Amino acid sequence: MNGAITIVGAGGTGYHLAEPLVRFVNYTAALKTPDIFIIDGDRIEEKNYERQHAAGSSGGMKADVLVNSLSEKINYKGRLSAIASYVSPQTQNNSMIKQALGNGSTVFVCVDNNPSRIFIEDLLNQHSDFTLISGSAFRNQSRDTGGRRGVP
Repeated sequence: MNGAITIVGAGGTGYHLAEPLVRFVNYTAALKTPDIFIIDGDRIEEKNYERQHAAGSSGGMKADVLVNSLSEKINYKGRLSAIASYVSPQTQNNSMIKQALGNGSTVFVCVDNNPSRIFIEDLLNQHSDFTLISGSAFRNQSRDTGGRRGVP
């Protein structure tokens, strides 16, 4: 694995994916443990408690709270970073977002709206090597990207 591992969306799906993914990568990384980024611009609301996040975290940024929680549970050998921002035309040139969605990255898109999924896919399509794992809870709202692109 050459690039970062990124989860975009720290809500229901991203929240439940993060811990087993970090544990798996930490355990199986042979030589170099990749950077892991969690990106989400949402704040935790009371309605989120049923699916995710501790009750005392209301008002906190989902990405920050999730990374802090993971850091307390797991001694990750690499860099585990929160990006408390949405991925959008306004933030696409942020240096951390560029690194998180850079060439060689593996990106899990766990957002709840199709325009965001499509925008992230379009950003990744600027690279020659990436893996995109994306889906939707809504019928006919995800696009099959064919997995890794740009690799002969």
